[in-house]
Amino acid sequence: MRKVFLLLLLVITLIGCNEKEETDPYTHYDQSWQEEFNGLNSKVTEVVTSNDINGEQMVGIKLELENTGDNSFLMSPNVMMLTLSTGEAIDGPFNYSPAGIDGTIAPGAIIVSNINFDVRTNVNDLEWIQFHWYVMDTDAKTDVKESYAVKLELN
Repeated sequence: MRKVFLLLLLVITLIGCNEKEETDPYTHYDQSWQEEFNGLNSKVTEVVTSNDINGEQMVGIKLELENTGDNSFLMSPNVMMLTLSTGEAIDGPFNYSPAGIDGTIAPGAIIVSNINFDVRTNVNDLEWIQFHWYVMDTDAKTDVKESYAVKLELN
């Protein structure tokens, strides 16, 4: 019985050693941009690029939002824009997650979102990207809006 167990363990080990290691299709760029607006802390912590996501090129941005204030904020990813160092401009991401980034960001909310844009440019040619979006303070007595145009170096 012990010989059978050892033989089985050896076979499983050998099979495991022959498995191909999957490669990451993304190039990762750490980022450290952050800003505070009326208690809403916004951070861009990472940009990813790929020329091979289902045969398409894409740029992804990891955006972290934390509402430490007393007011709510309104945000819509559909009005986000991305400008590339090659001159290409993209209106609106093709997807984002989680859905909680689209709408009201209540006091105490923490949202970490991946925002992805389809691009036509070969992403290996990118030197920088500029990410545009805005948030509105919905509890202010007047429409208070903060616009962002964050230039992120890819090196």
